[in-house]
Amino acid sequence: MKTKSNMTDKEKKIKFPATKGVVDNAVRRALNLFDKWNDVTGFVPKHTGYYYELQGVIEDAVHCGVQEITGDYKKLDGE
Repeated sequence: MKTKSNMTDKEKKIKFPATKGVVDNAVRRALNLFDKWNDVTGFVPKHTGYYYELQGVIEDAVHCGVQEITGDYKKLDGE
């Protein structure tokens, strides 16, 4: 079993467990990065169905990463 004492330096940087606050911050950061990119490219108009669908995909991607890191797999809304 992994404990802080037998983790690699890379693993120690990961915040275990992935608390709601940590996950919410990761989702917000990813959505902010998407908005910055979308503002530059104008790829999809804001406040449209496509815009909200892309936000959902981004949120699911963050949750996939969290699940992979923690090993706590749960079905996501988009599955």
